[in-house]
Parts: sequence; C-alpha cells; structure tokens
Amino acid sequence: MAIVVGLGFVAAGLVVVRNHLIMRRKRQRADGWPTAEARIAKLRRSGMGTKVRTIGGDPKDDEYGKYFVDLEYTYTVGGESRSSSRVSFGSDPIVKQEVVLLFEQYAEGETTRVYYDPQDPEFAVLMLDRPGGKPNSALWMGVIAILAGCTVVAAQLLRS
Repeated sequence: MAIVVGLGFVAAGLVVVRNHLIMRRKRQRADGWPTAEARIAKLRRSGMGTKVRTIGGDPKDDEYGKYFVDLEYTYTVGGESRSSSRVSFGSDPIVKQEVVLLFEQYAEGETTRVYYDPQDPEFAVLMLDRPGGKPNSALWMGVIAILAGCTVVAAQLLRS
C-alpha cells in the first residue's frame, strides 16, 4: 500500500511540474501579447479552512491561512466580448500576502488592461506575474512531492 501512495505522490508531482513548465513557456511568450481594456465584473475573497489565531492578538483579528479569490473580468477582442477568471499564469493566489496585493491593485467595477493570447483570445490574464513574485512556487511543490514519493517507495523497497 505504501508503494502505491509513494507512486501517487510521484505522479502528482510530475503533473504539477509539467503544468508549471507549460505555464512558464506561455508566460515567456506573453511579453509580446497585446492588451485589451477590461472591466472587473467580480472580485471577492473568502477564507478557506479554519481561522488562524495570532498569538497574543485580538480574537477579532483572526485570519484564515488561505483564501479563495472569486474573480471575473470581461474584455473585447476583435469585436467579440469575452470573459476570464485567470489572475496570472499558474495557480490562483491563495496565500494572504498575494491576495492582499491583488486587492490593493484591483477593485470590482474598475477598468484595467488584460493580456490575451493573440492565437487564442479566450486565454487572458489580469497580471503577467503572480502577485508577490513567487513564480516557481508550484515547481518546488511538485519537486517536493516527487522526492517525498520516491522516499516512500525506496523505504518500502528496502524493508522488503
């Protein structure tokens, strides 16, 4: 059973690394992408999981460890109205610091510019880079999952 779990970690890690590399290639091409005016139709956040209490802090200041961002913006390319919910390349921001930076830069109802893929105008991003500037966080999470899986498999094989 442990070998199956270990192989599951390896497989999940490989998927995460693969997706990161695909998004990184797309991000590199995005420097030349055109922009379109967009209206932020929805921008809300909600907490995920249980609240985290600050040691010695006021209980009303308790905050969530992770956040969910509910974003939708509309833009027009070639006379066609489109919508997207993509913040940037890769996974959505969930860490408090990234979410705070996003909400400091954008507000519901505002107009802004979005970057869209000229070969696939349905693919657009609000920001070229993640808020907070951690472009390789998914890559490292994938590598950690792969290493953890290999460790579990190796330990189980050595016991056999």
